[in-house]
Amino acid sequence: MSQQDIHFDEIFSRYRSDPFHYVDMCAVHAGQVQFLVEEGDEVEGVTGEWKHIPGSSLYRITRENNTKVVSSQTNGI
Repeated sequence: MSQQDIHFDEIFSRYRSDPFHYVDMCAVHAGQVQFLVEEGDEVEGVTGEWKHIPGSSLYRITRENNTKVVSSQTNGI
């Protein structure tokens, strides 16, 4: 066998043992997280004279059947 050979059985067995892609994140609460933006999306921070208008929604977290939306605090991409 040469170094160019691809071992598909090894690749498939590795994928089948753990097929998910994990993302480390820190959240203010524990629960199920649903991302509302994609990587590279533009977000806006809080606005308004008294900062009373929330920024773009980043993710939704559900904990004990209570949903909380976490918004961006700053502008960015």
